[in-house]
Amino acid sequence: MTSRKPLIMAFALLFLFGCKKEPVLKISDTIDLIVSEEDTDKVFYIFVENSGNENLKIRNIQTSCKCMSNDFEAMVIPPKNRDSIKLIYINDMKEDSKERIVLYTNTKEKLHFITVNKKIQ
Repeated sequence: MTSRKPLIMAFALLFLFGCKKEPVLKISDTIDLIVSEEDTDKVFYIFVENSGNENLKIRNIQTSCKCMSNDFEAMVIPPKNRDSIKLIYINDMKEDSKERIVLYTNTKEKLHFITVNKKIQ
């Protein structure tokens, strides 16, 4: 009868060294924002999830226009946790538009792009 110890050790080593520790950001890459013509400011949120096994760090946010403002401060989301980022859309253009948001993170991809589709109702 052969010993199972080497097999168990092999699986243990594979588990320890085979599982990469890294954050994994889950977000929607599109946000549909419905705004009425009377709205001047519209609050909306980016919901983020770290489905990885290491802390997710969101270091910065950039928007494609001055029509979105935020009071963003760098944030850390622990593994298997969620959070949200509050933004304000300043409705100075009374027409449909498409804008971009970039999140700067410590994930493998580093940059994550979100498209905001603003529609006037």
